[in-house]
Amino acid sequence: MAEERSRDGTEDATDISDLVSTAKSNLEIARQLDIVPLRDGSLTSLAAGPIYWPTSAGAHIPSDIAIRVVHESVFDHGGYKQTLDMLGVQEAPVHVVRSLIRQKHATPGGLTLTACKEHLHFLYLTHEYRRLDDELRHVCVIDQKLRFRRPREEVVYLPGRASFSPEQLLSHKEAADSGGLTCSTYFLNAVLLENPPLVPIDAHFRVHNYPSWKRWLCDCLGIHEQIRLANQPGDDLSDEFAQIAWRQPGIVLGLLAHVWNTQRKTVFERPELVTKVRSVSVPCTTGDLRPLWETYMPFKHLQRRCSEFMKPNEPFPFLDFGTPPPSTEDLSRKWEFLYRDLGVSKNDDLGFLLDILSYIQEANPDGLSSQRCRELTRLYCEMEAACVASEEPESARDICRSFIQDINGIAISPFSGHGPRWVDLKQCSWDGQAVMTNTIPLRYVYEKVLQCSPHELAILYEFYSQTLKCPG
Repeated sequence: MAEERSRDGTEDATDISDLVSTAKSNLEIARQLDIVPLRDGSLTSLAAGPIYWPTSAGAHIPSDIAIRVVHESVFDHGGYKQTLDMLGVQEAPVHVVRSLIRQKHATPGGLTLTACKEHLHFLYLTHEYRRLDDELRHVCVIDQKLRFRRPREEVVYLPGRASFSPEQLLSHKEAADSGGLTCSTYFLNAVLLENPPLVPIDAHFRVHNYPSWKRWLCDCLGIHEQIRLANQPGDDLSDEFAQIAWRQPGIVLGLLAHVWNTQRKTVFERPELVTKVRSVSVPCTTGDLRPLWETYMPFKHLQRRCSEFMKPNEPFPFLDFGTPPPSTEDLSRKWEFLYRDLGVSKNDDLGFLLDILSYIQEANPDGLSSQRCRELTRLYCEMEAACVASEEPESARDICRSFIQDINGIAISPFSGHGPRWVDLKQCSWDGQAVMTNTIPLRYVYEKVLQCSPHELAILYEFYSQTLKCPG
């Protein structure tokens, strides 16, 4: 019935268009007549208030916006449209429509999925008319369960099952049987992504780099395209990332590679957040999980260096990237961020040698055989050479001494009835004849028990006397 009234009104109005166009004095009379079809099917007059065309700045005015809008059918009657132009039908100001949309979203109780989509399309197509960058902070979207969400106040992700996408990583997760992390995640209703609005060509010319539909949803509304590393306040890891790291540590490295370029700046704004990311545990070739900051890049030259001092049963925490392992080129390019930003080590330096000693000790907590102690002397000699070659030798010696003191890092072979063990520096002296008899005479151990060469003894003497500052 409403459509019939609108059609009849259009036909009646067409009959008087000639009268209006030929007699300008009749305009005021025509404005009093109910000859303007609105899109709700009713007829009205210009005298009852402003009437607007169905579009503003080329964008369709949402059907639930409380302004009087002409029925689209008038565009099928060219003469009639001209008549309405003469009577005073006008284009609605963009800022008025945008403001009315925001008012709808202030209390979105009756907002439907269709209306929400119309609202977002209008806001997107009139993006260039925004007056404040954050004027959309209270705009709502509808999630996959048809609930209202404000993306600036709670996290809403784009749907999609691409590799490392939030939905692919999170949507199937269930709470662990006990003690597991759980987090609520919301995804944008997929209907809002269907048939995205097409930006008029002239808008592309007016606005440099007019955003794509998805880009606008993310940058202007606050929808998230990637798993966030930081929580909303930015002072801790997000629940989503923490849950993934806890449940699926094997994908953490890949996930970091996927998101790091876009989220690095956010993380580095908070030093405490950088520390938390560096402390996330990841798989290592040791067969267990280690914090990122404890690990090393599996460069071939570092692995060869390790094999000079370590046995196969003495694992070193090189990152485990799975099979096949990345090439040297990939480690230097794709995975560069790990050692540039996240504390993973990559250098063959004094720190590397000290870590080798630490992991040898970790694998042999009860001490080493005489043969292994003999082999370890070369590692101590290498440490002394690294200290001497350092740009700041005294600082390097301090680091070496402190580290070995902290871990009791002197391996003593079995001698004089004593079994193998790791000892404290305070228990040692270079020449036991010159000090208390209850100290371990290192010169005797290296010269008589391990039968080191004179050249090795000279370096070991420098290491213990100069670097470790053992008594003479």
